[in-house]
Amino acid sequence: MNPYDNRSNGNDPRNDAQRDPYSNPQRDPYNDNDPDNEQECKKILSGAYLRMYRRVLLLGLPLAASVLVGVSLLANFFSPEHNWRIWLMGIRINFGGGPVAVVANVVLGLVVMFGIITVIFVLLQKFNVDIGEYGKYDADSPNRNYIGPAGPIGEILLSLATTTLFLGTPFLMAGRFDGEWVSVFSTSALRAMWLPIIAWMTFEIISEVTKLIDRKYTTRVCVITVLCGIACALSAFYVFNDLNIINPEFLYHMVEFNYTVGTPEWVVEHIVMQPNRIPLGIMLSVIFFEVVDVIYYTAKFRIFQDEGDSYAS
Repeated sequence: MNPYDNRSNGNDPRNDAQRDPYSNPQRDPYNDNDPDNEQECKKILSGAYLRMYRRVLLLGLPLAASVLVGVSLLANFFSPEHNWRIWLMGIRINFGGGPVAVVANVVLGLVVMFGIITVIFVLLQKFNVDIGEYGKYDADSPNRNYIGPAGPIGEILLSLATTTLFLGTPFLMAGRFDGEWVSVFSTSALRAMWLPIIAWMTFEIISEVTKLIDRKYTTRVCVITVLCGIACALSAFYVFNDLNIINPEFLYHMVEFNYTVGTPEWVVEHIVMQPNRIPLGIMLSVIFFEVVDVIYYTAKFRIFQDEGDSYAS
């Protein structure tokens, strides 16, 4: 039978509206019971999820690569070892120095970031989370309820760089005593904390990807930011509340220096002798203010919701 015999009945298979299910205005891309979605649902990522996934990767991966290259070059230059080494999931991997080490660190960092983002979007499609359509938000709205991509992408890159610094190149954080550089952290103890550090980065990425998806302050953005903030705070507390992550040699030099310059006793006992509390305090403060900021703007724009928001109907 000729497939074009049904043209008179309006069933021409060459008709774009029939060949492309997304051109059907009645089609619901989030409804698994829609027959037009049968083939699309068989794919790991499709439709709006695939488009947003590509957009996030195209924005994030090139910038992430540049950050990783910078950190890796610094690590390769200042590494105290002839053979440069990285740690992945608690496993030590040795590389020669020079370009090989830089390329290896960049590739592994991008693979981890790519994997986390991919899992996030696969779960979004799996549970039919409505991610909207790009372009429905007006950045020039009077209420200015709009989250641009620069902020979330920057936060993702910062979390990636921080994770790379703590797990891959902790020796870059050092103090100079008697003409020698002494690492602040105990490399082995810090790398033993790889699981909560990776968890912190994962929750941070989840929070920022939600902002990229909604592109405005919504209840969903607020709730996910709060939950991920709590998870990040617990991870940071677990890692940095342990004094064992501090290099004993660095701690000795710091105490000796502060006694030499006459630092008050209580400062030495409660701060200098417990330097792990400084990064802990910084991280908890950053997480706290980020959560409060999102809560504030979410409440603010909900108050003015009746006057119109940045969602273009």
